[in-house]
Formats: sequence, C-alpha cells, structure tokens
Amino acid sequence: MPWTVSTRTKTLLLVPGGSWLKSVSNNPLRPTKGYRAKFDISGSYKNPLSDVSFLQGALSATWIHPLPWNSKFIGRTDLGATLVDQFDKLPTSYRFYAGGINSIRGYTYKELGPKDSEGNVVGGKFLTVLSLEYEKAVFDDWGISAFVDSGDAYNPGNILLKTGVGLGVRWYSPFGPVRIDFAVPLNDADSAFQIHFAAGARL
Repeated sequence: MPWTVSTRTKTLLLVPGGSWLKSVSNNPLRPTKGYRAKFDISGSYKNPLSDVSFLQGALSATWIHPLPWNSKFIGRTDLGATLVDQFDKLPTSYRFYAGGINSIRGYTYKELGPKDSEGNVVGGKFLTVLSLEYEKAVFDDWGISAFVDSGDAYNPGNILLKTGVGLGVRWYSPFGPVRIDFAVPLNDADSAFQIHFAAGARL
C-alpha cells in the first residue's frame, strides 16, 4: 500500500493494490515453450489521505511457442485501463506510457502517449501494446530475430496505433539471454531508429 506524492500536481495518494503472477517455462534461462501472465490492480478513494479517486488494472502477458528449425514464436501484450474522476491530479507514476524495448521498439522509453499543449508526453488512461516476434538460433550460443510491435498509450477517442519493426541479435549467455534490437519506427518519432539492449529470460 504505497504512499504517492506528485510534486507537479501536488497530489497525495494512499494506494492499496494487489498482483497476480503465473509463469510456466520449460527452461528458466532459455525457454522455448511457456507463458507468463501478470495482473495488477490498484486504486484509491478520495478521502483525507487521498486527493483523487481512481481504479486501475494492468495485464502483461508473454507466450513462447516452439517452431521447426530450432526457432520459436514470441507473442507479448500489455493492456491497461484507468477509471479516474480527475485525471489532471493523477500522478505520472499511475499513468500509462509506451515505447522502449519492453514496449514498442523503435521508440524511446515512454516516448508515446498523450501530450500537453507544449508537446510534452503526459501519459494516458489506457494502454494497448501487441508484439509479434520470430527468433531462430543460428549457432549454439547465438540467434537472430525479426519483430513487429504496435500499440499506444491513449485517452478515450484519440488512439492512434504506433508501430515499430526491426531485427535483433541474441546471445544465449550462461546467465541468460542478452538482446540487441535494431528497430525503425513507422510513425512520427524522436529519431529515425533505435538500438535497444536488454538481458534476462522473457518468462
């Protein structure tokens, strides 16, 4: 039950919440089959300890399915929704953003979302992200991938899907996979391409 104070909006929140997580994998470091699903719910009711009422749910899921020729399909989705009476008072930590290696590649971290009158990304009430990826091992410890990510963080009535595509290199290290992705945004972005780095198993 975290306390949250937003200096920009001067909002005080006492936020109870809960999480559910399930992960199934045939290999903890280099899975070729399995899934991971996590659901979070949190909220607050306007009272002397909280300046705004809201209810938020978020679902993150990844699915890996084996394919012929030492390859696999990786699907990922992130969904989120917020019910709030005064969005301008909701701290940025409880708003949705998109962009980055674990979101929509080709865009920088939290680059995507509703903007204010000055062009600053301020986050949205909703989140929809879908990722499809094909990964193939080409040597014992190396692999390549191709992917497409699409989605957005948005408010009702202004969703405009942003899409990124690219290729990646995988090093299956003894401590888990290391990913290097080269991605190009297909919509307006801060730069023409992004190079993303990440480490650790997907599940």
